[in-house]
Amino acid sequence: YLPILEQRERQWVEYFSQMGDDASIATRWQKCDKLKKMTRKGIPSRFRREGWMQLSGANELKDSHDADYYETLLVDNARTPSADVDQIEKDLRRTFPKHPTLDTKDALARLRRVLVAYSFRNTSVGYCQSMNFITAMCLLVLQSEEDAFWLLAAIIERLCPPEYYSRTMVDSTI
Repeated sequence: YLPILEQRERQWVEYFSQMGDDASIATRWQKCDKLKKMTRKGIPSRFRREGWMQLSGANELKDSHDADYYETLLVDNARTPSADVDQIEKDLRRTFPKHPTLDTKDALARLRRVLVAYSFRNTSVGYCQSMNFITAMCLLVLQSEEDAFWLLAAIIERLCPPEYYSRTMVDSTI
């Protein structure tokens, strides 16, 4: 399987090199049939962060807000009581327990901050179970707390069907 992965990575490198070194991220990830076909076979890990952020619309969401939006959400709501925060606390330890990267104090603190910030960003959704697992994967791949926040926002607000994540989660049962 390793030779197949290496061949696919070479295809990605060749695809991007055809655009030149000065191509913007938006240009590199402009949707076309070739990119769609390659993406369906998997984005190599070295390109995954950039690809997920661009293809999901997370970069666009991030760019449409003030640079300190994420931090401001955390600071402004640090002492705001919330049932969502209580539920997040309960679910943190259930998120990939014993995972060498995610089951640490630092990783759980980062996961907590992203989930709490999102619950205050989108109060109609707040926090729903499974958001912790999605966010943990975002943190693993992106390595950036703020980027994980924006990717979570893009997933819930742009990629999932409307009302898929909601306080009742009715549409997720259909």
